[in-house]
Amino acid sequence: MAKVVILDVNDHSPTFMSFPIAHVKEDATVGSLVHHVTAHDPDEGRNGRITYSILSGNENMAFMLDESSGLLTTTCSLDYEMKTQHVLTLLALDDGVPALSSSQTLTISVLDINDEAPVFKQHLYEASVKENQNPGEFVTRVEAMDRDS
Repeated sequence: MAKVVILDVNDHSPTFMSFPIAHVKEDATVGSLVHHVTAHDPDEGRNGRITYSILSGNENMAFMLDESSGLLTTTCSLDYEMKTQHVLTLLALDDGVPALSSSQTLTISVLDINDEAPVFKQHLYEASVKENQNPGEFVTRVEAMDRDS
């Protein structure tokens, strides 16, 4: 009786399964989960084992990607008024020889929260009101700006 062993050849690149868009509130605490990056490689054994990394778009180091779990978390506070969107290029790399890889662009939208106080355009507003003026009549106009969307 002969035993035939078929060795897997690393002939498949990882394929991203996770959605390429994520959302995170600007008040998310440091370490908050933003996205679960997942990829699939049908190769067997080490040829199908995948590690993840961020190739580009993380210049301010606002995010950390766990290389084995694919969990993407925040590393600092985010501010919608400073940056509304982060675009990361992610890499999924298998452990075969030679290693095969795929990349994906992940767009992270920062969601605005009401964290900015309104600021009046003038420090002082003056108006005259007649003593017999009817209730609800126009007196003056004041203007304020709020950096929140």
